[in-house]
Amino acid sequence: MVALHLEEHTTGSHDSAIGGCGTVSGTSSLVGTLPAPSSGAPDGALRDNGGAGLIGIVEAPMPAGSMVSADQTRQGCRHGPNGVGYVPCTTSFPDFPLPAGRRGVGLRAGPGETMVHVQWPILGPAIGDLARTSDAGCNVAMSATLSIDDHITYTPLTTFRQRTPFTLVNGGQLHFDRDSLGRAADITYSWSYSITLQRVTEAGVPLS
Repeated sequence: MVALHLEEHTTGSHDSAIGGCGTVSGTSSLVGTLPAPSSGAPDGALRDNGGAGLIGIVEAPMPAGSMVSADQTRQGCRHGPNGVGYVPCTTSFPDFPLPAGRRGVGLRAGPGETMVHVQWPILGPAIGDLARTSDAGCNVAMSATLSIDDHITYTPLTTFRQRTPFTLVNGGQLHFDRDSLGRAADITYSWSYSITLQRVTEAGVPLS
């Protein structure tokens, strides 16, 4: 993998299920960049089976801090004095570097197919702690669900058989008027992913 960059941005609001809390809202972003091209033997398992197609994954390790949770804001409510009732609450969180992980794409082309099915690791729209709301996050949590098609792009098989670097991209923007629980909401989500790949030998030497 020569390069990778990703961005996901979410803004949203909906009426809180907490009585007296009113409309809650927030923002959330994920940003990441591969700091240097991967080297050595390919990291992943991708097989080009000629006429029988192509299948596998191409991924690279993302060092700690190369992906960042950013732009985390919440406007909602928290418990009032002595835990009685709720009062308005606004908070934001500093950018948070994420632990080391892996990012890449899944690739598949069946026998005789001329287009490669590229599956992207898009997380999708989400704001707040979806498992448990709390006063620390102003009791804000919402998400929406992407379709399977939003995770998939198609690229000619000939692109993967060339010997020069090539770039795959997936991006877009969507608006949701319902959250993942079916509640009325106003959620806008955008994403932008790009990955640059280079064919190499089993030892990791670029083909020329």
